[in-house]
Amino acid sequence: MLRVGSIIDHVRLFCAEEVELWKKITMIGSVAVCGVLLNWMAGEHHHMHKPPPYPYLKIRNKPLPWGDGTKDLLDVRDTYVDDHDDHH
Repeated sequence: MLRVGSIIDHVRLFCAEEVELWKKITMIGSVAVCGVLLNWMAGEHHHMHKPPPYPYLKIRNKPLPWGDGTKDLLDVRDTYVDDHDDHH
């Protein structure tokens, strides 16, 4: 007949082995994910192309209170690449 103490020792040993296994899996997985992310970030960067000029997006009834009055607060038009531009 098994003693309760031997069962508890077996469970503790099993849990310690599982903890070590998952530590190794976590370390290997995190290194793999970092490698994939670094490879992805070091790859070719694609630039956004200028969206079509929808007339209803930039309706101005009066000038905006900052800058020259024509740009939004978060205007990102300078970050777009023209379709005929050869820079990639």
